[in-house]
Amino acid sequence: MTLTELNLEDAHGVWAVRSDADVVYVVDTERQLLLRQPGPTGRSIGGWDGCWVPLTRVVSEPTGEGLLTVGARTRWTVDPEPGEARSWTQRACTSIDPVSADAVPAGRTPDPDERWRSPSDLKWDAVRADDD
Repeated sequence: MTLTELNLEDAHGVWAVRSDADVVYVVDTERQLLLRQPGPTGRSIGGWDGCWVPLTRVVSEPTGEGLLTVGARTRWTVDPEPGEARSWTQRACTSIDPVSADAVPAGRTPDPDERWRSPSDLKWDAVRADDD
């Protein structure tokens, strides 16, 4: 069941939000968490990738706050550590798909010094999605 629009205020469960990039944003609407999953190419990686982090705000252009829409670009704001808010802007959304309970990524444990490390220092193979 692929959706064309998802209102996060009314949504339940875990959803995978994709674009034409190989990065997938996985949002847990029950716990208000986001996991940014880098793809197999390893491009566009950053701190806290592959970790479940508190989701504080979602704004899609031009549809607005809290509404994910296919065709819109989404700005995800998270707070991985108190006072360490960061944002990612996703390319235009191409699909919004539910994630079954047995397919929800476990995520990885954040490194306490993550914000000071370059992406090339981190073990990205552990957080990339399988190609199977």
